[in-house]
Order: sequence, then structure tokens, then C-alpha cells
Amino acid sequence: MEYNKYLVCFLAILIFCGCGGEHDENVYKIDVSEDDIVNVSLSDLKRVDFETSSASLLYLIDEVIPYRNGYLVKGREKVLYFNDNGDFLAEVGRKGRGPGEFVMLSSCYVFRDTVHVYSSGMKSVLKYVYDGDEFVYSGVIRTPEHVSMAKLLRSELYPERYFALNTYYGVGGITPTISIYDTDFNLITSSTSLVKDGGFSFTCPFGSNEFGVLFTDYINYTIFQIQADTVLESKFFDFGSYAYPDRYVNYTDVTDVFKYVDGLPANSIKVIPLKMYAYDKSIVVLLPHAMIAVYDISLRKSSIFRLCDDSRESVTITSLNVFGGNVYVALEADADDVDNPPVYVIPMSDIEL
Repeated sequence: MEYNKYLVCFLAILIFCGCGGEHDENVYKIDVSEDDIVNVSLSDLKRVDFETSSASLLYLIDEVIPYRNGYLVKGREKVLYFNDNGDFLAEVGRKGRGPGEFVMLSSCYVFRDTVHVYSSGMKSVLKYVYDGDEFVYSGVIRTPEHVSMAKLLRSELYPERYFALNTYYGVGGITPTISIYDTDFNLITSSTSLVKDGGFSFTCPFGSNEFGVLFTDYINYTIFQIQADTVLESKFFDFGSYAYPDRYVNYTDVTDVFKYVDGLPANSIKVIPLKMYAYDKSIVVLLPHAMIAVYDISLRKSSIFRLCDDSRESVTITSLNVFGGNVYVALEADADDVDNPPVYVIPMSDIEL
């Protein structure tokens, strides 16, 4: 009898340890304690200043996409093309309702060297080809009337698929967050709903590059790994005491979240993943407070970098992209600055473990 009791205890320990190990494989722990953060001065990085004129003024940069020998820069209402030195070359389409024009610029991506602009207001994907002088309108793809998508993406990794971020996801906790369609917009599969109780939620762009398609959302710690026919939701971030309490995760009443943040001590830090990119065996994560986390999946270790100006004050990052071995970071422009915000380039070799 005594023997059986010890045997049961021993088996319970084995099961517990086994389950813990399996769980750990699905959890990416990132330590953001102040002692582990490496400050990176902007003055030590390559800076790209985009030409500012009446035709090329952006005010705020939502996304920077490396394209040919330059950059596609998405603002709130326009997409502009600059060369590697920041000289303005051309605008991609323009705001309006005529041929080659769009309203409600939702997302922009490059597929097979053609620039695609998705307009949720027009339920259309407009295509443009750069001829060396300007972007020539080359056609339109209509999206289904019954589908309301906030953002749309087509990736070179999965050329026969469209990835959609749904507009009204989370209503009653039922509407899926992400859906995958074939090229005729037949539904392949969908994810579960992120939000618990329905209603409004902030949306972030997909993190798509040559290594994978990832997605995160505010406030959420789930890593969405998107493949041709599957949305994997089995990986999670663990920020320990720096994470938001459970009641605010995927919670749609954002006013409560803001009240919680306002009530925190001045030196308290709470983090959420704002955007993710895959890079080789690592995941690059944009965090609040101008922090960039690099998590090595094989080593199961992380490093944290914080971008600072010369006075050691952190800056505000509005966009992050990882492509071709570099991290591209756009900053918020100063309130009294009439120039376009700058972009900084960080080689992955300088920050990966």
C-alpha cells in the first residue's frame, strides 16, 4: 500500500514535469527588466531622411516597405516611393474615386514586384507597376461585398492565398480575427476570435517578410503563425510581471485599459507586442517605450534594445519592418517639425543573439 502511494506520487511528478516542459515549448519568455535593456543611440544608426515637399509630405509613417532600390512609405492617406537616399520619386495612385484612385487606404503590400493597395471603403485591391518614372495603374481586384476586411495581404510565401484581418472580429466572441482565402476569395479557414466580449479593438498590420507571416493585436499575447491553410495560435509571449493583468487581455473596453495605465506608478512598465516579424530562427517584436525585443527560438533567449536620442530619452516608434537582414524603424515627427519623420536602419546582425 505504501509502495503504491509513492508510485502514484512519482508518476504524478513525471506527468507534471512533462506537461510543464510541453507548455514551456509554446511560451516565449521575454524579460524586460531595466537591468537587461541595452540602450541604442540613434546617432549610431543609419538614418534616412525622406524628402519633404508639398507632393511628398506624410506627417506620420504607418509602414516602411523596402521596394527595389528604395522604400515604399505608407501614410494615413497616401503611399509614396523614395530612393535609398530619401529622394521622392513617385506617388502610388492617389486619393479619389476615379480609375486608379482609392479611398480609405487600408493596407499596402508588394506581390511579384507589383504594388497592391487595398481600399476597404471600395472593397478593392488596386495594382500598380513602376515604369522607372511613375506608378502605372494596371488593374483592380474586387473583394466580396459580404466580407468586411480591415486589412489584406498576399505573400510570396503563399502565392495562392489572401490573408485578411476582419473588420468586425470579436462580435460576441464569435467573428474570427483572421481569415484565409484562395485567389477567388473562397474561404479556406479562419482563426478564433481574439476579443472576449465583442466590440471594438485596435488593429495592427501583418508582419510579413521572406521568413513568415505573423500577426499580433492590442492587447494580446498570442502569436498568430499564418500558413497557407492554417492559422496556428499555439504560441504565446510571457512578459512576467511586465504583462497586463488577465482582465485587460483581449478586453474591448479600451477606456478601462487607459484608466489602468494612468493609475500605474511613474516608473512602472507594462508591455504588449505591437508588431512581430520572423527572422531566420528569431522573432523581432516591437514593444512600447521604443523597445525592440529579439527572441531566439532555438536558444530560447531574448534580448531587449531601446532606441534613445543623444540625451538618453526614449523616442516614439510608429512603424517597424524586418526585411533583407535589416530592421527598419520609423519615428514620430516632432510636433513643431514640418519635415517627414526619419527612418533608421538596424542590421539584424547587430542585435540578434
